[in-house]
Amino acid sequence: MAIYDLTDKNYSKIVESIKTPIFIDFYSPMCGPCLELMPLLDRLDKHYNSEVLIARVDVTNNPKIATKYQIESVPFCVVIGEDKMVKKAEIGLRNSEVYFKMIDRVLGRNKSFFAKLFG
Repeated sequence: MAIYDLTDKNYSKIVESIKTPIFIDFYSPMCGPCLELMPLLDRLDKHYNSEVLIARVDVTNNPKIATKYQIESVPFCVVIGEDKMVKKAEIGLRNSEVYFKMIDRVLGRNKSFFAKLFG
């Protein structure tokens, strides 16, 4: 797959048509930590292939989406489930393991024994 650039114009069409979870990185091109996070998006895309849509939103050029998610600080990453609800969010630059765990959780991977039993 590829990393999608979501915009105010294409956001609804893409998000509504996708049948998989979506990982979205909200960023600004002037943000140092955001630039550090960019190479990880490629790794996530390769790792999850077609299981998850990896996307990004430039908040400086897409104020409607930024307002929708109440973005006050970037980087801001969310995982949206197949039901189109936000399942997990992280503010600020984290280590790569955090982002993989966010997605794995939505995919139902790496659950504890009790979580598997009781959801």
